[in-house]
This record gives sequence, C-alpha cells and structure tokens, in this order.
Amino acid sequence: MEQIWKLDLFSRSNFQICHSFMVEAGQLWSAQLVPGEGEMAVQRAGVVRISGALCVQRGTPMLQGFAEAATLSDHQAVDIFVADTGDGYQRAPITARVRKAAQYYSDKGGRMPNPLLINVRKADLDNEQAVVVVDEGRASYENALSEGSNWIGTGRIEFADDMQLWIYDGQHRAGGLQQLLQELDEFADFPVPISVTIGLDQGQEMREFYEVNTNAASVKTDLAWQLLTKMAEEDPNSGRCLRPRTGTGLRVPTLWWTSWRSSTVLGREDSRSPTSARLGVMG
Repeated sequence: MEQIWKLDLFSRSNFQICHSFMVEAGQLWSAQLVPGEGEMAVQRAGVVRISGALCVQRGTPMLQGFAEAATLSDHQAVDIFVADTGDGYQRAPITARVRKAAQYYSDKGGRMPNPLLINVRKADLDNEQAVVVVDEGRASYENALSEGSNWIGTGRIEFADDMQLWIYDGQHRAGGLQQLLQELDEFADFPVPISVTIGLDQGQEMREFYEVNTNAASVKTDLAWQLLTKMAEEDPNSGRCLRPRTGTGLRVPTLWWTSWRSSTVLGREDSRSPTSARLGVMG
C-alpha cells in the first residue's frame, strides 16, 4: 500500500484538510470538508507525477526515472548566472550546441541513455510544492533520512504544476528537445531519463554541478572508432551516422588491420589529430 510521506499539499487555511488522497490520471485529488456545507467536496489540484526507483543516499533522497519531453519542457529551469546581480551559477546555453542536440535526436534518430541531472529544491519541499510518495517501507525511508544512511525502494515525486525542476547537468540536451517540441509534436512523449536529487538548496545544487563537471573525464574512443569503421566497411548501412565530431580538426584515422578473427587491431591516427577521433554522439 502506497504511503505519502508529506501531506497537506495545497492546504487552505479556511479548509479543514482531511488527509485522504487518491491519484488518478497523473492528478492529485484531495478530499476536503468545505465549511458550511456539512459534506465532503472533492477538489482537484493539478499535480505532476514522476515515478521510478527511489533511494536515500547518505541521507539525501534521490529518484531515477523517466519523464516525457513535453512534461520536462514545461518545468525545466537552469540557474543562469546574472553578472549584474550575482545570482545563478551556470553559463548561458550555447545556441550551436542546443541546435546540434536537436539535430542529433531528430535527423539522426539519436537516443538519450544518459540521464539529465535535476534537483527539486529544498524551498519547494518546505513550501509544500512537492511531496515524496513511498510505495513500501516508509519507516525505513524516514529513518535513512534522519540518520543520514542509505535505503532503496520505489516511489514517486508529485509536484505543483507551476514548480520548476532545476537542471544542473544536461541543459543543452534538454534545450535541444525543447527546440524540437516547438516544431515536431512527435517528440512530446519522448522518454527522457532523469536522475533527481530531492531537497538540495541552491548552494548544494551548485556544488553538485561543480563536482560533476570537474570530475568528468574523457575516455579514449580510438579502439571503438576503429572497430565501428571496420563494421561500416563490411556493412555500409551500419555506418550511416558514423563520423568524427565536426569543428575539432579531427580526421578519419588511417587504419591498418591485422587478424580480425583474433580481434587484434592496430591503427594510426592522423598526425594532426591531438587526440582520438570521437563519434558524433551527444554527451
């Protein structure tokens, strides 16, 4: 039986809130006693729901799941730095990168296996704009929160229709999908993987942004490039989207192949290339 961890969502001072909720078609319905009428009246409050694997990691609740591109587009926000006020911490998105992401998902049929990193801010939880619903094991979940320990389960977050989801990694991919939605309705239900931290304040969110982008390291892809090039030589259809990134000065490597059966591959990159050729895949 599902358990709602935090109640009184959208409470009104002139109503006696009865803690009775039922979820229907992604909307939260709250049963409330209207003064003077002497009977129960059902009031509909617009709420967005995202389900998935729920956990507590060292005291911080997190959710891994999927959101439709249209839903994400309606609620996504990026905390852009404003020099005049000193507010925000991220640079403005680069138009060319947003356009490239849009082309990757539309023209090339690209997939998005790596999740966007999103935060539901502490202020929104404190203001009862969002709740966490635990499917089973509410007591263990709350113990992990209070003790700063770990817990794994399933559940969902439910939040007000006007609440923002703060993206701290993946703003160009999200921007690319948002651009596509303005042109192509078919992307409305595109499943976007998301990893949501729940309850970080802006400072903690900025720290996560810094750590993610500081600790991320490029992985050499020269061997994979060589193998994919070989596959394209044998089957042209398999290499229709195979090419190095443009604008980097990289060229297709010159290859020498030895025993394919023993999977021994020797290769040499163009001498002008500063690093391995990379595939044209959005990061």
